[in-house]
Amino acid sequence: MSRIRVFAGHFGSGKTEIAINYAIYLAKQGHKVAIVDIDIVNPYFCTRDVKGILDSHGIKLIAADPNLSNAELMVVPAEVKAVFNDKSYEVVMDIGGDDQGAVVLGMYNRYFKEEPYDMYFVVNNTCLMRTRYAPPVWRARSRERFMGIYSR
Repeated sequence: MSRIRVFAGHFGSGKTEIAINYAIYLAKQGHKVAIVDIDIVNPYFCTRDVKGILDSHGIKLIAADPNLSNAELMVVPAEVKAVFNDKSYEVVMDIGGDDQGAVVLGMYNRYFKEEPYDMYFVVNNTCLMRTRYAPPVWRARSRERFMGIYSR
């Protein structure tokens, strides 16, 4: 398994919950963990909403300024690059599964070429915005490979 795990999915898929729980799982296994929230469009539930819980597990949170949480400015924190350079971290990334998410992830393409990563697409079949055809479309736009699909 790779040091970097990326969880992608559309609004309401549950990707953030899965990413948070996976980060906590890694921390409980004794790993140094960073969770990166770069889901910049329509964030319904953000990792920064549970910063206290993440802190209690020693998980480093990299996310946009919480004072901008309702501003919808599509801000990507500069600190994201740090997780690619500091190899001591196990990294969990939460990224939107739409066109904007693919563009954001593409910003870090050169880093993904330098080391392996695991990417999972989270699908919620009960969500109004079904993602039945999303993984192939998203993959084509982001040029990323998927390790698996989580269906809720």
